[in-house]
Amino acid sequence: TTKNIDFSFLKNKKVLSIGAGPSTEALNDKTLDNYDYLFSCNHFYRNKFLSNKKIDLVLLGDEVSLLDKELNSYLEKYQPIVGFEHSSKRKMSEIISFKQRYKKCFIYLTRYFSRLGYVPRAMIIAASNNASLVDCVGVDGFTSQTTHSFEEGKNPPSFNDAEKFKAQMTVFGDYLLKGINLSPQSFNNIGEDNKKNIYRGIFSACKERYCNEES
Repeated sequence: TTKNIDFSFLKNKKVLSIGAGPSTEALNDKTLDNYDYLFSCNHFYRNKFLSNKKIDLVLLGDEVSLLDKELNSYLEKYQPIVGFEHSSKRKMSEIISFKQRYKKCFIYLTRYFSRLGYVPRAMIIAASNNASLVDCVGVDGFTSQTTHSFEEGKNPPSFNDAEKFKAQMTVFGDYLLKGINLSPQSFNNIGEDNKKNIYRGIFSACKERYCNEES
């Protein structure tokens, strides 16, 4: 990440990274109270529940207009840190213009890439800055019943393939354990019991395999 934001506040803190999958609809105040910081991405501010919550860090992709009135109203009210991925197609001039009026933004590039979206990137940012717990929700993959928690009626991506997505989630779980060196107890997909989540048991399998290799 660029050095203009000091992320030391994340050390030993509990972070929840929130995606747009259907399991996000089950979030409530009691769940959020279990975490010190909340991360999210893209059109999170269009979710009725999240639009009235303070999200501490937001990763914005190319699909989000930086001139969106709803977005800027949220930024003005809650002042989250905003991150832009270095490999995105957004023009640098857009980011420079945005930074001139909104100072709390940074550019990042993680070593991890996949089709799983921005939530894994957000988890890596938290883990790389020594958060003690890095959980996620709204990372569900796609089924025929999948609904989008940020944008009603949004269709799955054209590259949707359940088995390939599951394989990528396995790679991600292994990366958290071996690449970031998270302990098995320090990350979870708290939405994996949702009936629309295709990733149930994948993190658990990664952790079990890791523990067997270490013993």
